[in-house]
Amino acid sequence: MAKTNVEKRAAKEARRKQQDALTYRILIVVVAAFISILVIKMLENMFNTAATSWGAYYFFCAVGILGIVLLVLGIVLFIVNVVKKGRIGSAPLSCIVAGIILAFTGSTIYNMGAHGFGRLLVLYPIVAVLFLVYYIFQKEFFLISLLTAACAYLQFSLSRTLGGFSATLAVCILAVICVVIALLCQVIRKKDGMLSTRLEGIRVFGSKAIYTPVYITCAVVIVVSFVGLLAGSLVAYILMFVMLAYFIATAVYYATKML
Repeated sequence: MAKTNVEKRAAKEARRKQQDALTYRILIVVVAAFISILVIKMLENMFNTAATSWGAYYFFCAVGILGIVLLVLGIVLFIVNVVKKGRIGSAPLSCIVAGIILAFTGSTIYNMGAHGFGRLLVLYPIVAVLFLVYYIFQKEFFLISLLTAACAYLQFSLSRTLGGFSATLAVCILAVICVVIALLCQVIRKKDGMLSTRLEGIRVFGSKAIYTPVYITCAVVIVVSFVGLLAGSLVAYILMFVMLAYFIATAVYYATKML
């Protein structure tokens, strides 16, 4: 009996530490998103001021270059860890995520100037929500959220442009990514949530993961992306809210599964 009580107390303490760690991570994400928005607004004011516009412009160029360096470093570390250690690790993923955010931030201001700040104010809250999903929900829902957010942001971009080569290329890349993810999920599903490497398997999803919503999301993202590209800016604007509603519906579904 004494041993059982000790084990119960240890399990309770472990759950409490896990909940505390989750709470700290959520607070960090919320505070980081809030600070990022304030910094973007401050830099926007600097960019719109003649005396400091060039300084802000070169600052965002440096941010974009730093993002590319971090992205390449993260990809290299990812390959090295998978091939030599049989695991991914947190450092490669952190470098890849930070690199994508910084590279996108720098390239947006470099190409769009002051008009790009509006897009960044949409992007950063989306990234914060994705981090919260990653920490709270199942990994397959994080993947769904990532694809949904990418599609919604693409529709937002299409609603403000007239298409063109860049828009077509972005839609095609997203469609290819969806197809690759669907094929990988099929492989992972057959191996009970594991992705085999040369050394050992990497746990990607839980053994009780549900893959059907992932397949449905890949199909929805592909269809919505091409419809938004072909139908024009007004339809793309409407589809942005459609993807938001789809995200809320999937969030309710996975939240219900967690109860």
